Amino acid sequence: MRIIKDIFKFKLNMNYINCINKYTIILFSILLMLPNLLYEIFHISFYTGLFDIINLIFIFPLFYIFVNNLIKNKVKGIDTLLFSILLIITLISSIHSFNPFIAILGSFRKDGFITLLLYFLVYVNSKTLDKKSVKDIINIVLIIGFINFIYAFIQSYLPINILSSKSFKHMGYGLMGNPNFYGTFMLMISILSLGLYLYKNKRIYFISFITSYIGLILSSSSGPFISFIISMIILFISFKNKYSIFTYIKHILTVVLLYVLVTTTVIFINRDVYLIDISDSYTISGNIKQFKDGIFQNKLFENLDMISSGRLTLWKKTIKYIDNNNLLLLGCGPDNFNMYSVIEKEGKIVGFYHDDKAHNIYLNMVVETGIFSLIIFLIWIFIYHKKIIKSKNIFLYILLFALIGYNIQGIFNINVIYVMVYYYIFVGIGLGDLNETRIN
Repeated sequence: MRIIKDIFKFKLNMNYINCINKYTIILFSILLMLPNLLYEIFHISFYTGLFDIINLIFIFPLFYIFVNNLIKNKVKGIDTLLFSILLIITLISSIHSFNPFIAILGSFRKDGFITLLLYFLVYVNSKTLDKKSVKDIINIVLIIGFINFIYAFIQSYLPINILSSKSFKHMGYGLMGNPNFYGTFMLMISILSLGLYLYKNKRIYFISFITSYIGLILSSSSGPFISFIISMIILFISFKNKYSIFTYIKHILTVVLLYVLVTTTVIFINRDVYLIDISDSYTISGNIKQFKDGIFQNKLFENLDMISSGRLTLWKKTIKYIDNNNLLLLGCGPDNFNMYSVIEKEGKIVGFYHDDKAHNIYLNMVVETGIFSLIIFLIWIFIYHKKIIKSKNIFLYILLFALIGYNIQGIFNINVIYVMVYYYIFVGIGLGDLNETRIN
């Protein structure tokens, strides 16, 4: 009875709050994959309705924890203030949008105001996690990564549709619904696992790195792959003073050898064992070849556009769309971007393209919620980068490298709730550790 009174008076013991906080974040991140899992098994789409139910269920405990932390003065920092301003701008844009209902709740993409509010709550609540909760959540994230790898392996190579709809021919997409989204998740898990292996030198993290890197290759997604290479280089540079020169070179050679072995093995299995015929525009090696040909044949823009699946052309059209519709200040509203382009063949219109995302999270922010939201978001990114770098905490550096990987791939991709949630968990853990040193 007393506990119930304490709940309504926001005087619940902090041990209870920490426990509720940890399990709410864990369950929320896991259940976000449920709609894709049900689709893979039963081949029936529960997507939109089920996401709405999950969001509705979890917004209450997340908000309750937030209010508790607010009362106890645990919600602080310029980063929290900036994100609060971003929320206000997004709400104004939603009210002012083409379709306020969609802007608030989100379309089938589930990228509306409510989703951003959930990101905010997850991120702020993650700042108050204790040391044990942080460790548990990181381990759960790695386990989720391994489960997604197993699923992607089944999707890529199992000859029959058992537990998988095989929506993409011989391309892994796990429980993320799309190879690009899955590739982004594997990118974050790969960098996290590699960093933890270099930091702790534990075999389990090396195994996690191997499986997640294989998973990244199975996605055949070039954006996350390029981001992985860049993040890995930065990671190794930052670790150069932690080891003797011999150990440092040994680790680099091990990772490079693993990279060559895994990549060539997957290519061999796909081409020579399974005789998979996938268009070069849908493979990492094919994209590298097209980039090289573009340089030597003086067709770099055309080939880059092909490699990026028409993204360069899409970005040009999006910028024009912003200008033509006066969307620079407030945008068209979250999940309200709808652009149609004609398809011409021999001078005749034979169809239409429909784009609902700019396939660049930064440009998409401008078109949907305006230039000020992008400026606030970039300042927020700069602040958490600066604070984590200043902390000189190796664990936080590892989290930062995973976040850098996400930020880079965001140039080519879109936000999806079941991947983006981990991004905000990592940011929250990083900034929370800076407010109160809890992790050695």
